[in-house]
Amino acid sequence: MRFLLSILLISSTLLYAKENAAYNRGATLYFASSCGNCHGTHAEGSSYYPRLANKKQKVLIKKLQNFKKGIANTQKQEIMFTFAKPLSQKEIEDIA
Repeated sequence: MRFLLSILLISSTLLYAKENAAYNRGATLYFASSCGNCHGTHAEGSSYYPRLANKKQKVLIKKLQNFKKGIANTQKQEIMFTFAKPLSQKEIEDIA
């Protein structure tokens, strides 16, 4: 029983560390890529730029992948092409 609990504790600790590392990489990219200039320091958005906080990761990943490919739903979104183009798939996942 102790062995099983030890494995569970180690697994959850490693998972937390992995998620925390991805979060930290994403936060660094968010500010290095100037996302906060338009979407806000806490991704809260503004009257012109959309809120990113509390959006589903899958949705944000798909949006960034589309922007990288030059696909947008509106002309207003086309500004994102320049920001998404240099991002790798890993960076897109981290920043989302």
